[in-house]
Amino acid sequence: MKKLILNLLAILIVSLNISADCVPNGALEFQFDSGDSCDTGVWKREIRRVTFPDLYEQSKAVSGHGVCAHTQDYCCAPYYYESKCWPLYFDPEIGDGFWQQDVYEGVLVKAVSQCQNSACGTLVKALGCLPRYSLT
Repeated sequence: MKKLILNLLAILIVSLNISADCVPNGALEFQFDSGDSCDTGVWKREIRRVTFPDLYEQSKAVSGHGVCAHTQDYCCAPYYYESKCWPLYFDPEIGDGFWQQDVYEGVLVKAVSQCQNSACGTLVKALGCLPRYSLT
C-alpha cells in the first residue's frame, strides 16, 4: 500500500510539472527616445526580449508618442518654455502564454487665453500632462 501511494504521488508531481504555466518574462534590451529637443517631436521606443519557460524567445517593440509645445508663465513673458509630455509605459501584463505592454500617449493640458489690455496676443500656459490610451 505504501508503494502504491508513493507511485501515485510521483505521478501527480510529474503531471503538475508537465502542465506548468507558460509564463514568460521580458527583459529590457534597448530604449530610444527623441531626446531633449522638441524639433523631432516626443517619442519613446522600447525593445524587450520576451523568454518563455521552454526557452522560446521573441523581441517585442513597443512605441509611444507624446507632445511638445511652447508655453509661457504670464502674458508678455520674454521667454517660452518647451513643455513636454512623454508617453507613459505601464508594467507588462504577463500570463499563461502571453506578454503585452500598454502605452499611453502623453497629452499636454494647456490653458489658452487672450492677454487683456496688452498687445501681446495670446497666452498659452501649461497645466500638466495626462495619459491618453495609444497602443498595446
